Order: sequence, then structure tokens, then C-alpha cells
Amino acid sequence: MSSSRLFLLRHAKAGHPGAADDHARPLTERGKRDAARLGSFLKNQSFAKEKPSVLCSDAARTRQTYDALCEGLGQALSVSYDPRLYLAGPNEIITLLQGQTAPSLLVIGHNPGIHQCCLLLAGAADPELLKDLRFRFPTAAMAEFSLGVSWRDLEPGAVRLEAFHLSHRESAED
Repeated sequence: MSSSRLFLLRHAKAGHPGAADDHARPLTERGKRDAARLGSFLKNQSFAKEKPSVLCSDAARTRQTYDALCEGLGQALSVSYDPRLYLAGPNEIITLLQGQTAPSLLVIGHNPGIHQCCLLLAGAADPELLKDLRFRFPTAAMAEFSLGVSWRDLEPGAVRLEAFHLSHRESAED
């Protein structure tokens, strides 16, 4: 049995695309604050001691989410930027996860793929926690899972949802 942990994080609030390329959309000031706030919260959790490796989409908003999270955490984490995570669907994310070897992994990606991946993976969980996850996955939200299998054997329903963290109060913007 593996004791691996998986954290799936939706990037923080980004600006509207307007004329800009979607891939280059930056975080808003609120997005930077929310990601830093989540990092500050995680600083006092087991997350900080585990120092998970990070697999991050190469989009500007996910890179900036990583930077602000680490600022709040007070430490940098080992990060790999992967263009395959940009707007990846849940099955693509699971395929990427199956090639991992780190004891703990933080994935920073985009909706709807991150949320759908969480729902697909979550096998066991407190019913209220699962209900909360099903209902919403706002910007800068993070789901935390424990794996009872190796990364290679990861499949839908094979992990336990342990926590669902929100970095801010939800608003109509989300």
C-alpha cells in the first residue's frame, strides 16, 4: 500500500481574457491574495512538512498561482511546468498522474478538468465533504486526497477525499 498524497488545486482568480490570449491571462489582485492566503493556511498543515512536488500547467495564471501560494507558504516547492495540463480533461490529468513517482504531489490546473478529476477520483469520503466538493470548485480551491494505491495503479474511485479547502468566501464572480 502506498501512503501518497495528492492535492488538486484550481488556479486563483484570473482576469477576463478580453483581447489577450487565454494562455497569457494573469491573476487579478484578488487571485494573488487568495493563493497567498491558501499558502499561509497550508503553512500550518501537514502539507508544509510534506513539501509535495508540483505539477503545474504552463499558463500564466497557474504559474502565478504557484508563485503566490509559495509566497504564503514561506517556501518554494519543486515545480515542473507541463503544457499538457493546460485545459486538460479529467482523463488526461489521471494519465499524467499515473506517471508520477513523488510521495506527495500538488497539481495546479484549470476548470472544468480539475473539478471533474476530483469527482472522478474520489472514492471514499465523508458524505458532507463529498457533497461540498460536488456542489462547487471555485478559484483557488484545493482538494486533498490520500492514495491507497501506487500512482501507476491510480484509477477512478481509487483515492480518499480527505479535505476540501476554499481560500475565500464565495461570491457571484465564481
